[in-house]
Amino acid sequence: MKPLRTLYHYLFYALIFTIPFEQNVRAIPNILLAVLSILFFFTIKKSELERLKNKLYVLSFLMVLFVVLKSLFFSTFDSDLYILKKLPIYLIILLLALPIENKKGVLISFILSTGIVNLISIYEIGQHIYTQNNFEIASGEKINEILVVERLYFGLINSLSVGFSIVLINNKLSPKIKRWLVLGVVLSVFVVFLVVSRIAILAILIVFVINLFKKAAIKKTILLMGVAFVGVLSLFFLNDNLSKRFFHSDKKKDFFHKVREWEPRYVIWNCVYSIFTESDNLLTGTGYSDTQEKLNNCYIDFIQKEKREQWFVKRRFNTHNQYLDFLLCTGIIGLLIFLALQYELFRLTKKNTDLLNILLIIVLFGCVENFFHRQVGVYLFSLIIVGTVNNEFSKPKMKTSS
Repeated sequence: MKPLRTLYHYLFYALIFTIPFEQNVRAIPNILLAVLSILFFFTIKKSELERLKNKLYVLSFLMVLFVVLKSLFFSTFDSDLYILKKLPIYLIILLLALPIENKKGVLISFILSTGIVNLISIYEIGQHIYTQNNFEIASGEKINEILVVERLYFGLINSLSVGFSIVLINNKLSPKIKRWLVLGVVLSVFVVFLVVSRIAILAILIVFVINLFKKAAIKKTILLMGVAFVGVLSLFFLNDNLSKRFFHSDKKKDFFHKVREWEPRYVIWNCVYSIFTESDNLLTGTGYSDTQEKLNNCYIDFIQKEKREQWFVKRRFNTHNQYLDFLLCTGIIGLLIFLALQYELFRLTKKNTDLLNILLIIVLFGCVENFFHRQVGVYLFSLIIVGTVNNEFSKPKMKTSS
């Protein structure tokens, strides 16, 4: 590999390494993007540009182009710029990844960075327990002040790290590296349960169950699942934060009343349904800014308690669902393009269960979060495309007889 191309690879690995820290070192990934963009023209090969004909790249460009042109046509570009300015990052990373030959380096950079974030977070949590003499983190505001990145994205980062680690563990790597990867998986699982990232816990458990069915005999799988179920159930009894986060056990009245009263998405998704049924522009949507205003107005009408209403309006809660976000903001057309993109990703990875786990993780998180609204979310979605497509893992592994 030529020196310039080698430098390009290491700079790209550095860019991936910064993703979990993006909220704290935003200038560094921006500088790396600029440098890589310049070097790109000196390193890219004509054969690598042929990958742009891949349907996944075509659909990615079509999705961004549709959203931008729609905003220009309906004169919402200025008001929607807070979202629109993040979308080009997705396309830039896809382009910059074209010359990358070693995707293992990309995944290892991300896994290593995640491990460092986890160690920092454990230290910060220890400091919090020592100074406050408690670990009451059922409330999102408290834990978000402690972690390097917000709890939901902390969970997404760790879920992806687990998924990528499984991909590497099941491929040809030295036993020493595999042992470090296993250690990283254990650390990620530990911190996800520690900070009670609900969707991450669910995603990781599903990934583990899939891998159990894939590798073990049915009887052994059922036995291991039973042990795991008892273990997880025990954690709910032992960890007060778990029961509070999942079941709102610190609140009075029945479970469903507590969900209606304390789970923001219950209110948000009711408002989304109301806005959708009253919309007169289902094909192309109403844009990001107008949708947010309609959500704010719905919160005022829907929520009875004034303090809770003010909290919703002040926080300006979006749809908290990437699919509903596309539906309301870009209409049925935008949603169909996004679904087509995900289907193409499924089609390209369907023969490899480990890669399908990665897709499953982002689908689950997309059901509870709008990752295109956050720069770190855009980076993570880009990483999934880069890490799973056109690489040495895409081919299904031959089963060996035991």
